[in-house]
Amino acid sequence: MQTTQHHAIGKSVLRLEDGPLIRGEGRFVDDLKFAGMLEAAFVRSPHAHAGIRGINTDVARRLPGVHAVLTSSDLAPLLTQERLPLQFRTDQLPQDVAPFVLAKDEVVFVGEAIALVVAKTRAIAEDAAALVEVDYEPLPAISDCRAALRPGAPLAHRRKSSNLLIEFRQAYGDAAAAFARAPHRVRVNLKQHRGGAHSMEGRGAAAVYDVNEDHLTLWSSTQLAHEVRAFLMRLLRLDENRVRVVAPDVGGGFGGKFVLYPEEVAVAAASLRLRRPVKWIEDRREHFCACVQERDQYWDMEAAFDDEGRVLGVRGELIHDQGAYTPQGLNLPYNTSTGVPGPYIVPAYDLWVRVVETNKVATMPVRGAGYPEA
Repeated sequence: MQTTQHHAIGKSVLRLEDGPLIRGEGRFVDDLKFAGMLEAAFVRSPHAHAGIRGINTDVARRLPGVHAVLTSSDLAPLLTQERLPLQFRTDQLPQDVAPFVLAKDEVVFVGEAIALVVAKTRAIAEDAAALVEVDYEPLPAISDCRAALRPGAPLAHRRKSSNLLIEFRQAYGDAAAAFARAPHRVRVNLKQHRGGAHSMEGRGAAAVYDVNEDHLTLWSSTQLAHEVRAFLMRLLRLDENRVRVVAPDVGGGFGGKFVLYPEEVAVAAASLRLRRPVKWIEDRREHFCACVQERDQYWDMEAAFDDEGRVLGVRGELIHDQGAYTPQGLNLPYNTSTGVPGPYIVPAYDLWVRVVETNKVATMPVRGAGYPEA
């Protein structure tokens, strides 16, 4: 029996996906069309921190073309829990750190989703969203992770006693001894600002529930189709044979789509409830407000070295802004804290890390997962 061998080393390997994209034949979430499809828009918080005393959806529901205005209480019967699952599970973190599918009685960053409007068109949905009346109780907000640790700082969450989410240490060798014997030291204080994953295509989700087959399909502009499916199964009580997640052409991700979002769950739940296809496409303003961002860190670092410039030890403190929620875990500050030595010979290392909550959108591994910051 003869076998055909394929050798790629030393040869140009042609990409398979370029042709359709170059010809304008790409198939992104917003290109999908389904019979009877409805479109969605979200009511989002204009406050960095506020209590929600009430939500009045009566006027919005009466707008012609509106099919539903859904709040947390409307979705509750479909969901197994109000919050998203912590996507990188760890016993180090408390249970109340992940985002809500829809905010219920408190909003903790500008852009947090409070209600979902489903209508005949996106324009109608946006008009109706503007008619939803939310009774806010403005609360003090904190935006700087270093200031958040000071005594008397506003709390990012009113039910918590501190903005410090967790602290940990990365260390090896004897840094104290290295500094004691070093003839030279250098110190630096750095602030690394936030950034975002601004891909050409924003986030998007289209959910289709097939009544005849009792089957849900979600098309999502995601980097994690299998994980999104697993979490939808858990959140919506769906058997593995009743749910499918498809990532069509994706116009960039860069880490911004490396997480399950509340919008994906809300759109899927709306399709189950209405028995109609429902599509939501993120606009650029929503992306700036509600898509995860990267870093925001303060570094206070010191290096010890000898007369020839050899590093003897590095030590310091990192304060990391986690934002209002932790959708995934501690991988960003952890990667940052372990990446400092890099390719260099550093005999001793001691870094104290404090991870802090603020009233801003969550930080996540974007464009390097924390290592470039280190």
